[in-house]
Amino acid sequence: MEQDEPRIGLAGIACAISFMLAFPAVQYLSGFTHDTWSPVILAFFIPIMVTFLILHSSAWHLELSPVTRILSMLLSALIIYAVVLAMLALAVMAAAMFFGNGMVST
Repeated sequence: MEQDEPRIGLAGIACAISFMLAFPAVQYLSGFTHDTWSPVILAFFIPIMVTFLILHSSAWHLELSPVTRILSMLLSALIIYAVVLAMLALAVMAAAMFFGNGMVST
């Protein structure tokens, strides 16, 4: 069976979508737990777990030992998460500048 290429682009898109879906879901579920730290932890870990699982299911450096491969995928998932988070922050700042300074007439 032929191995596919690492799915970094797919992992990035899935990370962004899971971040945008996980945050409102975690905010809703935090009403049941009545604490402040669990929504933050879940909103942080869910996109990283989704990204890691996508990288793990692809052909990500199969020549490495299992421990090295897992650590490489974890580091790559964290880097992808940081890039997605930075891009979403830039998009929010650009939207705030565009809509907040009267550039769009209502």
